[in-house]
Amino acid sequence: MINDLKKYLILSSSSISDAIKRLNEINPQILFVVNKSSKLLGSVTDGDVRRYILKSEPLNKNIKHAINKNPVTCNIRKKKLELNYYKNLLVKRNLKAIPVTKNKKIVDIIFPQIIRKQSTPVIIMAGGKGSRLLPLTTNTPKPLIKIHSKPMLQHLIENIKNEDFQNIFISINHFGLQIKKFINSIKFKDINIKFVEEKTPLDTAGCLSFFKNKIDKNLIVINADVMTDLKLEKILNYHLDSKSDLTIGCLIHQYQIPFGVIKLKKNKYNAIEEKPIIKKLVNCGIYVLSKNVITLTKKNERLSMLGLIERAKSKKKKIALFPMHENWIDVGNKVNLQKARDWLTEK
Repeated sequence: MINDLKKYLILSSSSISDAIKRLNEINPQILFVVNKSSKLLGSVTDGDVRRYILKSEPLNKNIKHAINKNPVTCNIRKKKLELNYYKNLLVKRNLKAIPVTKNKKIVDIIFPQIIRKQSTPVIIMAGGKGSRLLPLTTNTPKPLIKIHSKPMLQHLIENIKNEDFQNIFISINHFGLQIKKFINSIKFKDINIKFVEEKTPLDTAGCLSFFKNKIDKNLIVINADVMTDLKLEKILNYHLDSKSDLTIGCLIHQYQIPFGVIKLKKNKYNAIEEKPIIKKLVNCGIYVLSKNVITLTKKNERLSMLGLIERAKSKKKKIALFPMHENWIDVGNKVNLQKARDWLTEK
């Protein structure tokens, strides 16, 4: 019986925002929702929260809007007789946990065996020219621009390493030799770093043909100019749970039009909406690709990630959207570079 049962329980009066904070503190990321009498009402996972976010609803709403009302459960009598069955069920159905109940109250939780080492490879796209950051990138590749004494590429690699991912590939072209020299000078421990060198620029997805017949299941792709506190394990788990072929990391970006917007009906005045807030789902430059999507690439083909996504769509591949609530900055211009520096100062 686990000693820290309470940290996996959350009251039904809690908000989605409360659940996010609690989920970030535990592993595996699952909470069991109970009422004041400790009766089990359902469960909520990181994936459940993100599917709720896709609806563009506020995070201060009650947790009931994201709850799974029918989680797999195990009666305490069955646990004593059929524990191995439930342990196998965790693996077979890729479940994060199974609550053990007595009189509809949770008395224990069955967890899967947690494997810390991550075998899924990660490729960092670092071949761009960084034109929007000129003159900073006149003689320096964008991934090596420093943010608080460290190049942004080093920040990214250290974050990946801290999640126990074992294999990192770095795609290079523009100023590629500088990037190689820098990485070799750091001598990162307990992680394998290799380079995918583009002889000619292959755009944002062309180098992925290198991984044909070289990966077992999935590949995580992230742009070198992305600064985020997202745990890549979360988007990988979301990809696996949704049984997707391709998962796109995205964010709800909102902006306010500073004027009254006139609405028409049949080309005639209908109403004025005062300073409306517009919400759009934007691409965050973080992806998980299954092996069967990598096979859609061709050797030495210039191919954008958008082109690969459209190709996957035309082949009827399953595409999932992973909405982020974490901090995320695209360090593609000087304004965002300063934002990244300010953000790391505040952390």
